[in-house]
Amino acid sequence: MIRTILVLLFLILFFFVGILIWGITWIVGRFNPYIQDIICLRCVQFAFKVVLLISGVKVEVYGEEHVPEKEAVLYIGNHRSL
Repeated sequence: MIRTILVLLFLILFFFVGILIWGITWIVGRFNPYIQDIICLRCVQFAFKVVLLISGVKVEVYGEEHVPEKEAVLYIGNHRSL
């Protein structure tokens, strides 16, 4: 229960800070769209990492060495739907 409340408080705080970041990235995007994309990507990655940390989730990655770095990759989930 406490973790849920902390995650919600973080998300509300991130929303308000995100509005300021959005304004900054909009200005940066006028001059360099690539930097704008990188800033937005890093902000979202930061938010997800903080939520995982607050939630107490431990992330383990297996087989990352098999993913090619210089090629496009398509991930397909193995499931069936009715």
